[in-house]
Amino acid sequence: MFHVKQNIGKIGEDAATAFLEGRGYKIVVRNYREKFGEIDIVSLSPSRGITIFFEVKTMRQYSGSQSGNAEFAALLPEDQMSPDKMRKFRKVCEFFMLNEAKMFHVKHLWQMDVLAIEVLGPGMLLAENPETNSDSKIFLFKHDGFNFVIRHYENV
Repeated sequence: MFHVKQNIGKIGEDAATAFLEGRGYKIVVRNYREKFGEIDIVSLSPSRGITIFFEVKTMRQYSGSQSGNAEFAALLPEDQMSPDKMRKFRKVCEFFMLNEAKMFHVKHLWQMDVLAIEVLGPGMLLAENPETNSDSKIFLFKHDGFNFVIRHYENV
């Protein structure tokens, strides 16, 4: 499996990319960096009319008996999105649209979304088909031998 903390983020971003592509998004850029912030994924919506910037927050989840800490077990990936992180995310998204949007050859709308991803620990299996929860913006997803719970927050 994975043993280094930094790999969790990469596994989450790879899963997010596969998840989005499977739903018709076109990935334009991954890991766009400026000195004041970064964007994990820049994509075009399935209709190609909206640029969507994704911040991906990933955590590994364990079953209750494995975590040993009830407070830790209650922490969710999206809890990492502080007001300061949201300001930095907005700033780098605005910068991208001002300086890089020429690649789209048209002016169009943009939005900021968050994908909160839980990598399920050993023995934690997906109980449902990933398509069954699509109306609630909660998805169960399998990718590269891992099971994920993905929550999609739009227009954050």
